[in-house]
Amino acid sequence: MKTQVAIATQDQKRRVAEATGISLAMEKIQASLTDQYLQYLAIEAQKMMAGSPNNTVVYIPVGEMGVPLVGTMSATAGK
Repeated sequence: MKTQVAIATQDQKRRVAEATGISLAMEKIQASLTDQYLQYLAIEAQKMMAGSPNNTVVYIPVGEMGVPLVGTMSATAGK
């Protein structure tokens, strides 16, 4: 029984350390994501998909000069 408790305790410590690492990584990522960078990534993804022979995704340009919009959109906007 002591062995099972020790294993469970070690597993708990491992999961806490993993969650802490994920949390710190998310904080760093969120601090560096800007609207411009997200637009850049979206455009690069579109370029890659345009060259794919299996592309079935359709993009509708909605931003200025057809750039993807980045942000939270309300479902009732424009009504």
